[in-house]
Amino acid sequence: MKKQIFLSLIAVTLILTPFANVEAKANKGDATVITLAAKAKKVTTNSILKGFKSDGLEVGKVSKLNNREFGNLRKDGKRVLIPSLGKDNGGRLYEFKNKKDLKRVKSYYDELGNGGPMFYSHTHQRGLFLLQMNGDMSDKDFAKYVKSMNAAIKK
Repeated sequence: MKKQIFLSLIAVTLILTPFANVEAKANKGDATVITLAAKAKKVTTNSILKGFKSDGLEVGKVSKLNNREFGNLRKDGKRVLIPSLGKDNGGRLYEFKNKKDLKRVKSYYDELGNGGPMFYSHTHQRGLFLLQMNGDMSDKDFAKYVKSMNAAIKK
């Protein structure tokens, strides 16, 4: 019976190894306790941008934002050019340290858009990330970026 349990544990370990880190710890007696820790992929602005590209979305030149653009509030920030929107048009992708700072920046863009259509931009938040895109992008196209971003950031 112990041999069957041991062999079953070995089989489960071999099957699950590609999907998880496996750590075996010897317990008292002959029993073995197996702890599975799921591999958690760290989501970053770069991984979200790679996801956009893999999903066939347009991503032009990407550059790091300078500190004048909410550098004191954000953890990371990227400027993303979308060539089909015109020269030097696109948006930004931010990662924040906390929800409070994220909401401040999102509110800034949303309020700016209330100043008139010339200042409108799309915004979407998920987790501690904020995507801001030029208002010239169609709602349909922006929804594709939102879908890709949501898939990358599992809640």
